[in-house]
Amino acid sequence: MPYSSPNGSVFLEDLPSQVISTPSKADDSKYDDVVEKLEMSLEETTHYRLYRRRFIGATALCLLNCLGGMSGMWFSAISIDTAEAFDISVSKVNWLSNVTNVVFIVSCFGVPWAVGKWGIKLSCIFSAAVLVLAAWLRFAGIAHSLSPNGAYALLIVSQLLTGVSQPFFQALAPRYSEAWFGLRGRVSATMVMSLMNPVGNAIGQLLAPVGTVRMSILILAVITTVIAPVAFALQERPPTPPTFSGSKTSPSVPETLRRMSWRERCDFGILVWGFGILVGVVNSVTTLVAQIYAPYGYDSSQSGFLGAALLIAGIVGAVITAPLFDRIFAHQLARTVQIVVPILGACWLGFIWAVQSHGLAASYAVLALVGFFCFTLLPVALELACEITRNAEFSGAILWLGANAASLFLVLISTPLKASPSANPPSNLRNQLILHAACALSIAPMALFIQGKQNFAVFCPPLKPFASPPLQIMPHSPTGSAFQEDFSSGVPGDPFKSDPFDAGVAIEKLEVSSAETIHYRLYKRRFIGATALCLLNCLGGMSGSWFSAIALDTAEAFNISVSRVNWLSNATNVVFICTAFVVPWVVRRLGIRLSCIICAGIQLIAAWIRYAGTARSLTPNGAFALMMVSQLLTGTTQATWQVLAPRYSEAWFGLKGRVTATMIMTLLGPVGNAIGQLLAPVGTVRTSILILGIVTTVIAPSAFALGERPPTPPTFSGSKNSPPVFETLRRMSWRERCDFAILVWGFGVLDGVIVSLLTLVAQVYGPYGYDSSQSGFLGAALLISGIVAALITAPLFDRVLTHHLARTIQLVVPVLAGCWLGFIWGVGTHGLGASYALLAIIGVCSFTLLPVTLELGCEVTRNAELSGAMLWLSANAVGLFLVLISDALKAGPTANPPYNLRKQLILHAAFALSIIPLVLCMQGKQVRREMDEKENTRDLQAEANREAHDA
Repeated sequence: MPYSSPNGSVFLEDLPSQVISTPSKADDSKYDDVVEKLEMSLEETTHYRLYRRRFIGATALCLLNCLGGMSGMWFSAISIDTAEAFDISVSKVNWLSNVTNVVFIVSCFGVPWAVGKWGIKLSCIFSAAVLVLAAWLRFAGIAHSLSPNGAYALLIVSQLLTGVSQPFFQALAPRYSEAWFGLRGRVSATMVMSLMNPVGNAIGQLLAPVGTVRMSILILAVITTVIAPVAFALQERPPTPPTFSGSKTSPSVPETLRRMSWRERCDFGILVWGFGILVGVVNSVTTLVAQIYAPYGYDSSQSGFLGAALLIAGIVGAVITAPLFDRIFAHQLARTVQIVVPILGACWLGFIWAVQSHGLAASYAVLALVGFFCFTLLPVALELACEITRNAEFSGAILWLGANAASLFLVLISTPLKASPSANPPSNLRNQLILHAACALSIAPMALFIQGKQNFAVFCPPLKPFASPPLQIMPHSPTGSAFQEDFSSGVPGDPFKSDPFDAGVAIEKLEVSSAETIHYRLYKRRFIGATALCLLNCLGGMSGSWFSAIALDTAEAFNISVSRVNWLSNATNVVFICTAFVVPWVVRRLGIRLSCIICAGIQLIAAWIRYAGTARSLTPNGAFALMMVSQLLTGTTQATWQVLAPRYSEAWFGLKGRVTATMIMTLLGPVGNAIGQLLAPVGTVRTSILILGIVTTVIAPSAFALGERPPTPPTFSGSKNSPPVFETLRRMSWRERCDFAILVWGFGVLDGVIVSLLTLVAQVYGPYGYDSSQSGFLGAALLISGIVAALITAPLFDRVLTHHLARTIQLVVPVLAGCWLGFIWGVGTHGLGASYALLAIIGVCSFTLLPVTLELGCEVTRNAELSGAMLWLSANAVGLFLVLISDALKAGPTANPPYNLRKQLILHAAFALSIIPLVLCMQGKQVRREMDEKENTRDLQAEANREAHDA
């Protein structure tokens, strides 16, 4: 019996009069009617609910999809060995893979009927049993007593059965997501389950060559037998549906087509064609990649890494973007298709010439972009098709049918399109690439006409004010009035102006406004999240500067220049600068926890891409390309973790611990740099990179320990969501904008100068006869003295000097600038005593100002993410500039001493001195702290009054 909503809501086509229209947000009087209806129908309301067991079924479907992909492409990696082992031609072996696609196409027509008749669970159990039967038929075909034709016949039958089972697993991913996941998880769930098929293909390519062909087939049979029973873990549907659409049983195929309007049929046709072409072209390239690059002198390992780059970039892109479509761009699926498809068409057009270019850099870049955008569109197209048809299994089956048909066509047509042996180069596939580009470009004009109306959005779900998880409502002040800058409500103090149609929010705000005073509170669990963020910051610092300590060894190991190795560190800073602009927006949309989890995943992928670059079969350019990609990914994560330190402190720590928490989490970045300098030289370069991969794998899961925000906030500002960037700038006064600009420049200079000195310390002291170990100890003295000073002073700014942050900056900056000025002559003195003294003072002053400046930036802007992002952006930009300009400022060989960096030290001092007049003009009013203290006082007074009244 299908679920139905309590108000009897059905499809829009059935009873239009029963669809509740969305009231105007300007009509606030509708709240009375909404609340009255809620009270009258509360007992009748069926509440939507999410169950944790949905992840068990999703995991089972992921494993089955992976198994299907593995079985279908098993022979493609061992085609030549299979031909020799069974004494058959290579073309016959190729048909072992092709026949799976052929049967896939035919089976797709039966999937909607089978799922509608048997349901999700029984369909998957049947398909898993077919896979097990196919696996052991395949193994039976390796018997030595069989003739070549007999063995081939059994292998063909096994692949035919595999093709029958595959479409069930792939087509069921959108249907399972619809039945078990809510609006904020559906796209991500579809993405993960759908991507497991190409992941299975990749795993098959790795496992198939293990041992002999017969041993390989036995391994596949054992794996199939182990994984197939997970189909029993799938459940048909939850007791209570997660959404309105999840409560409905899909109609039959003729009924689905009848209910679709002419416009919807056109949109669905465009989606089928576009999805088929984009997936088919990707499959064609990954299948033919060795034949595409072989005429240009590249071996199979090099072309294999190009295919891997496409898949890895795609998986990373899908992992990053799917949560965005769940939470932010949920209503922009069609617009996304219209924007991304022309970009993909242009990439495939450029790929025609990228293949012929000298080196593989252009190919890596184009294929990475293709993978990113194609895999981004994969769950979007599947979800949009479900929206248009309102039949998940039908839409999924037809889309995957189009994809496999296009793949099969493009692979089969490659033979007649191959150039002749007399062409230049011989037997090239340029015509095939032109066909790929033409197919991809044909979608662009069609995609522009997609309307893509998301029909599930027009259903009005039953109202559920008390069943949904608690909303994060900002606490009101003890006096009962809302904060003047409450960004979650439309009008200050009015709990009804946010969204007049959201009755759940209305009831929550009514309860909050009439409830007792919410007291601010600190939770011990805050230290768990702070520790996790410390570890992640340490990991980011370690990964970004890993190669700086082994630059010469890396250059020798991979046969590349030292300047290219240096760019492995510089690239991280460049990406940091670009990423810092979007971090406030991302954190505001995704929150602290999800942002950190995504970054930890990217860091983990980067670590193993870096290790993949150590493969000895790679060319120097190939190895450098993979390591450069890993460092670029590292730069995106570093910015997020460093920027989040002030925001986490604001959300979880009170007035007497905020500065200290910010200091500790921030300092773990340079501590990670120092740890990286110690660990990187351990063993060979390849062993060193493996160690970093293991360390990353151990630390990255700590991101799951971070909490978004406590149930009860620690301070009034900690209860607030940061406003958008433009809103923040608009609300800041002219004086506050000037103060923030001074802070950005000052923080950038002080941090950038230290980064420049630590990077160039060996070159600074080398001309004066000091070796690298002596100069290294000087850098360590700066870091150690700074860390000790920060640990001592940060608690003082939390408890004693709480209102003197700006005054501290005005006093310390002139001292710091004087030290940098004296350092010009301190380097050239006899002995290192003056250098140690000056660097120790610089470390104490700089690291003392680090958390003070970050905290004052939050005070001035009232937006922790924005201030942190801009301050760290400036620091990395100045640091990168000073490192890059050092070569131009280095003295010549005839100077005294030769190749000294005296001009560089003068530039450091000039930058430091430029801050003095600016900071003296800074007011630095601590608006956020004043507001927090006022609210805390009111809270304590209200509590005292209540206790007196009770007494």
